[in-house]
Amino acid sequence: MISIIKPWAKGACGRGAVCVGVLGAALLAGCGTPPPPVRVDPDIERQESVARNAYAVGRVEKAALFYRQALDRARLIDDPKAIGRNAYNLAACLAGLNRWDEARALLEEARAEWDRAGIEAREVAVLAAKVAWWQGRPDEALLITLAQLKRLPGTRADPWRIQFQLLLADLVLGQGDLDRAAKEFAAIDSNGVALCDLNVQADFAWFKARLLVRQKKISEGALAADEAARQLQRVDRFSEMAVALDAAGRGYETSGNADKAVDRYYRSARTRYEMGQLALAGEEVARALALSERLALPEAKLRIDRLKSDVEAAIKRQDAGVVNATPSAPLAGTNTSAATAAPTAKSLSPRTRQ
Repeated sequence: MISIIKPWAKGACGRGAVCVGVLGAALLAGCGTPPPPVRVDPDIERQESVARNAYAVGRVEKAALFYRQALDRARLIDDPKAIGRNAYNLAACLAGLNRWDEARALLEEARAEWDRAGIEAREVAVLAAKVAWWQGRPDEALLITLAQLKRLPGTRADPWRIQFQLLLADLVLGQGDLDRAAKEFAAIDSNGVALCDLNVQADFAWFKARLLVRQKKISEGALAADEAARQLQRVDRFSEMAVALDAAGRGYETSGNADKAVDRYYRSARTRYEMGQLALAGEEVARALALSERLALPEAKLRIDRLKSDVEAAIKRQDAGVVNATPSAPLAGTNTSAATAAPTAKSLSPRTRQ
């Protein structure tokens, strides 16, 4: 759930302070008077755009470089909103690169600047809890999460309550407590999830799939992983999408639906290849190829053979030290192991804020 990048702009209302802040600015303009134009610094806008695009294809180090440039520019012009946004986004990138202490310092800066701008940004607490979890401090992660839940409105449909409740369920699952994880997950208002932003919806679907697999509900888990992959795809979380496709493939194979398993393994391998995750792509291709041969699926085998050749050629170029062996660099620090396992450090993945 805690997953790598979280755009606000995609379907977001219901995010409390964000929507209220936008509405408040419009009201302050006065009836019948158009609101004053929002000044957007072109340098910051350009650097953020490059960073977002890099992050979407898994080039986290490049994204971090450009978010840092945007942050430096925001500090120069003393724009608290831009400082907070880019400090947060850079923290998300550095968390993905396992640079925990730097990420924590940037989150503190983001919190201070958003406070100065009058923005209550609870996502800082979300990412702070995730960083604590990844650093091996589960008690701190739980403490942050529970403290936020205590401050939130009692209604189960509150979008921030849903997000922190989902985080709590994921943290508990990470500790191996399946019964409590299921209980915390059941406390989430599923109707309220539909009103949250698309990233929260994807988190909900992905957690549901992983919980079902952990509960040994293989067929249900495969279907849920397929749905999670679809939702992760629509918010550009492609590395996690590949893991979800792999989980769906494993579930379909175990439950006897080998045709679907071949398709999911192939699609996962293709995404991982394009993201530069060559070793994982090779493993996925091998599974897809073995199944396609066993089932005598000539068209699928031909497609998989072509991908296998591409992966092997890219690995050779990589071993030879050729730059850009594949279209994009690997997503550093991201958990890409089979999603059938318990949530590991990066099953709670950071997302940047737009």
